Amino acid sequence: MTETITYSEAMAEIRATAKKHGLTFKRQNATINGKQAYKFVSRDCGQKLGENFTLWTAYDCCQSGYIATLNY
Repeated sequence: MTETITYSEAMAEIRATAKKHGLTFKRQNATINGKQAYKFVSRDCGQKLGENFTLWTAYDCCQSGYIATLNY
């Protein structure tokens, strides 16, 4: 049996991971293939450290540890 994760659960996990690494996860004023685009921004200086993520791409990046490598 495979367990599926909901949009809300994924969003909460992404935001928690971003916060743990000193980032915020924000909406961009753009879409990717009709889906909302998101970006990671530094909490300290407001610099964009990653952009053009869909929700599920950002979730995969959090799971793989890629978010931990975003530095400024």
